Amino acid sequence: MGRKKKPVFRLTLFFVSVVIASGSILAYLSINNISNLKELTEKRVQEAERKLALAVSDQIEIIINDLAEKFQDYPGGKNPAAITWIKNMDPNDLAEQQFVVDTEGGFLWPWFVEGLENRPEKAPSKKFQNQFEQAERAEFIEQNNSKAVHYYHASLRESSNNTDSVQALNALARLSVKSEEWTKAFSYYSSIISAYGTLLNSYGFPYVYYAIPQLIRMSNSSNRDQIMQEIEYCLTGMASGKIPLNQSSADILNLVSNWIESEPATNERNAFIRETIQTIEKLLSFVHRNRVVIGNYLHKENRDDFSPVREGFHALNGSSQNGGELILIKLHGEYASGFSVDFEVMWHHIMEQALTEGTEFDLELEIVMLGNGINGSELPLTTMREISPYFESYNLLVKLENASLIDKLVRRRSWIYGIALALLLGGMILGILLIHRDISREEHLAQLRAEFISNVTHELKTPLTSIQLFT
Repeated sequence: MGRKKKPVFRLTLFFVSVVIASGSILAYLSINNISNLKELTEKRVQEAERKLALAVSDQIEIIINDLAEKFQDYPGGKNPAAITWIKNMDPNDLAEQQFVVDTEGGFLWPWFVEGLENRPEKAPSKKFQNQFEQAERAEFIEQNNSKAVHYYHASLRESSNNTDSVQALNALARLSVKSEEWTKAFSYYSSIISAYGTLLNSYGFPYVYYAIPQLIRMSNSSNRDQIMQEIEYCLTGMASGKIPLNQSSADILNLVSNWIESEPATNERNAFIRETIQTIEKLLSFVHRNRVVIGNYLHKENRDDFSPVREGFHALNGSSQNGGELILIKLHGEYASGFSVDFEVMWHHIMEQALTEGTEFDLELEIVMLGNGINGSELPLTTMREISPYFESYNLLVKLENASLIDKLVRRRSWIYGIALALLLGGMILGILLIHRDISREEHLAQLRAEFISNVTHELKTPLTSIQLFT
């Protein structure tokens, strides 16, 4: 019986050895896979971050080129051509501020003057000059206001162009204020505002700017609404380009702001004035920030140093403190036109496009100012790169929304592999037990069969032996 059990025992031992070896190999591979899973996942995350950063940079390039292609060229001409052009411009929320300048850097839009800009239509007549000089002598030397009024009226009748007329009207308004003849003064200043708002004196100062402080000075409860209406008209003209801006515009705006704070008026009216003031301040801020940058571009002979954009535009970095303003300018003939792009506005537009959706991992985009001390290489699982050559002050930081995502993923995979391996090994052990049970059963049946045959043979031999003895 022992010799019959040996082949079965050897086969069982061989099968158990194969199962143990296979399980060990699978266990080793599972452990090795788990240990490498974190490194492989980190590489996948960094690749996804790199692709997303490139997609953002490409999107900025597409937006800027698209704005340049859709921008309407300036047809040329002084004011009011610039005002007409800006009215016909297709609105675009990403084009922050349109502008037109001449080759000397003078702003036609926003209309900003720094000196002599308009000249008389023709030289004043000798009669006008004589009458006006006598009026000034009477006002400032003789201090005879009534005589001065007489000669100013005479010079007004002799005026041959708008420049002479507004000069005489401004003098009459000034004398009316000195004499506290408020009704006459209001009438004169109202005429200056409505008919001569675009004209400047010999020092490049708009006559309207003389009117606004005096109107505020003479305001009272009886004429408040009328003065408010005149000031609204002035501010609207300054915001729309009909009345030029200059270095004194900010002082005028501060004066009006303080006045409306102290003067009772409807909330709607005050809100409109404040909104108009903010519009004008925005125009002034743009001119003050970028006139030097634009002037340097216009006066430079070789403009190849500036980054080219489609449709003949060049990209200039604005003078904003955070470096978030891009100036796109195109020179054509005697004029140059263009627009500015604010980085924050464009960034919000990009974020609305949901570039992070559809990525393999949940990624987060963050803007980092250059020179803030953040080193992307020292941060785990982050990608930091220049967001665009147009905005050199900004870097793009791409990172996981959940920094512990990889650890959780590895832990989950470890549990999956561990449970699967345990089930596999358990199944193998169960298989061994079942096989061993079947083998034991077969051995037992074989033993019973052998005993049965032996007993039957023995029983059959006994009668035959007895018969042979008796015979």
